[in-house]
Amino acid sequence: MARQALESDGFTVFHASDDVLQMAGPGPVDFVLARRPLSLAMLRRASARTLCGIKCVEPEDLIGLKIQAYKNDPRRELQDRADIQRLIEVSPSLDWVRIRQYAELFSEWPAVEDLRRRAGRTGP
Repeated sequence: MARQALESDGFTVFHASDDVLQMAGPGPVDFVLARRPLSLAMLRRASARTLCGIKCVEPEDLIGLKIQAYKNDPRRELQDRADIQRLIEVSPSLDWVRIRQYAELFSEWPAVEDLRRRAGRTGP
């Protein structure tokens, strides 16, 4: 339903799988199609963090989504890695076990560890 509405407004699909739908138009739009335990848990953890009451995923989950996004579309890699580094810099108490779980799904743990070091965060 959302896909058809966006396509009728001029958006095009540049990646579609059982887990994600990514579209381009006036701006990029990413949909996570929650059906696996990890993505369903991500949505359960989402909470309202703005005055508008819009639910947002936790920083760890956003890092996982950014890893998935640039693995699905390598053109996004530089920006998504910069976003991940910034999330690490501004989030003092991240759950590194969860981040590692996401990173290892895409064989990206060494890259995430490097971003962590660059952000000045160390630890287990």
